[in-house]
Amino acid sequence: MKSDLTLILGCVLLLAGCSASSKKADDAGAEATPVPAEVTDDYTRFFTEGIRLERADGKAGGMYVRFGKDSLTAELFSPAEGVTETLERRITPAGKRVWNMEDDDTKNLRREDGGLWTVSRRGKLIFSEAGAADGLGNWLTERFEGTAAGARYRLAVRHREHSGDGYFLLHLTPAQAEAGNDTTLIYTGRRYTQRVTATDADATVWQLVADDGVTLYNFIPENRTLEQFNR
Repeated sequence: MKSDLTLILGCVLLLAGCSASSKKADDAGAEATPVPAEVTDDYTRFFTEGIRLERADGKAGGMYVRFGKDSLTAELFSPAEGVTETLERRITPAGKRVWNMEDDDTKNLRREDGGLWTVSRRGKLIFSEAGAADGLGNWLTERFEGTAAGARYRLAVRHREHSGDGYFLLHLTPAQAEAGNDTTLIYTGRRYTQRVTATDADATVWQLVADDGVTLYNFIPENRTLEQFNR
């Protein structure tokens, strides 16, 4: 999703008066938070229910996998393009389960012997689930929401209890948008924790690197400040 955030918010959002909460998620699969009934967009649905995979070439941009009833189907969602694909489960001659389509150029989803999910095409690995994070604790989800600088925002961050890395989901909607005409900017991506700002050597900074490979934010949890940068 390519949009110029500065047209709506300017360069800095002071997220005053926001509330934060956190809760532990089921450790199995790493993505098990139930979806609120009022939320319908694919970004939220896959962020909260899906399994996150990263690009095998190390570049920005991830993919989410979400399984249907009885795992007969698997949905793949690419946040950078906003595209969803549905694959069907099949059994290989070796007796293993894979999800794909009847097409030589289809993506193939499978679980490797080590327990990690991968997506390949024509035998080439293109996405892979991150390895085990032993000793880093359960998954947590922290949420921030409120109204500031003419916009309503919702920021969700998922990470291991003892890890500074993780993932984020950010919604930004003009506070004065007409009913039915809301233009919401939605970003997903990687969260990294850093230290030091220009004015505070002890500050904790969350760097949010969006899946589009272009958009970058710094978020300071202590004073709820979100700033956009040009990569």
